[in-house]
Order: sequence, then C-alpha cells, then structure tokens
Amino acid sequence: SPQAALHFAKETFGFDFHQIRKERNFDFYDSLKILNFIRKETAALRCMHCGAQANSADDLLQHMREESHFKIPEDPPLGGGEPAWKAESYLTPWSMEDPLLFGFEEEEEFEGEREEVG
Repeated sequence: SPQAALHFAKETFGFDFHQIRKERNFDFYDSLKILNFIRKETAALRCMHCGAQANSADDLLQHMREESHFKIPEDPPLGGGEPAWKAESYLTPWSMEDPLLFGFEEEEEFEGEREEVG
C-alpha cells in the first residue's frame, strides 16, 4: 500500500515524504514530479540526490547510505536554474500502475485526522 511504502521509506532511510512536502510547500503536481523523478532515477541506478551512476541496486543503496543521499536534490541546484525533477516530463508516471502516485494524499488526510483527534 502507499502508506506502507511511505512508512518504510521514513523508518528505513529517514526519507519522510510528508515532511518534505510540508517543508517545501509542494502541491500535488510537485509531489507527482518528485515521486516520478525518484522512481526513474533509482530504476536507472542513479542517485536521486547527486546523479551518481551505480553498477547495481546494492551499490546504489550503499552510495546513498554512505553519502546520506536519501533526500531530494537541492532547490535551487548549486549551478542555478530549476532542479531536474521539476521538468514537466515528470508529470507522466514512471509506471502507470504505481499506487503511490495516487495514494500519498490519502495518507496525509489520514494523518491530519489522527492529529485532530489526538
């Protein structure tokens, strides 16, 4: 489920997508773009933060752990301009069957309801 995937990323890698959305004031479209960017980069064995190319998924994971790169690229990038993940092409899902793309807002709504109750 999308909730389980986001929880796993937060607990395992310290990648808290909901917190990132809040801190950077991402709207729905920014959120789609960054999720598609992450999916595409990691599928191509590239670090989502620095773009370093790995030879295997294990090598990529090791690099990202060692460099603390479980975070999105800086906004704006060091060289100026727009970050790569903001390209309109990332509005197109990396996988048309990715439930995370259509479930992350439901999770935030659920979190908001729990905060209101508790």
